[in-house]
Amino acid sequence: MIKFIRYYALEIYTVISMLILLIAGIIGDLSVIQKFVLVYIFLFVLHEWEEMKYPGSLTKLIANMIGVDINSEQEKASRIPTSILLLTFIITPLILYNYPIAVLPLPF
Repeated sequence: MIKFIRYYALEIYTVISMLILLIAGIIGDLSVIQKFVLVYIFLFVLHEWEEMKYPGSLTKLIANMIGVDINSEQEKASRIPTSILLLTFIITPLILYNYPIAVLPLPF
């Protein structure tokens, strides 16, 4: 199970994000802040795919700078902390949009 999560971290993140978009689309009546969050979800997913699927990813750049060799599994597993952070930034304002403190992650 852990190997599966490490290998397919980007795909799992994409599925979770698309489910959030689908549920938000079904709910329908969204505030402006919630609509901004949905745009961020889509942009984060696009960015993560671009970062991992096209040559010159940030992981390879940093590994070369510090002189460490990483394999494909380690590179894919490096997306797990990023995905957790991005999902936290997405879900918090989406659910707690009535509280001003919840929208603070949006500018970051």
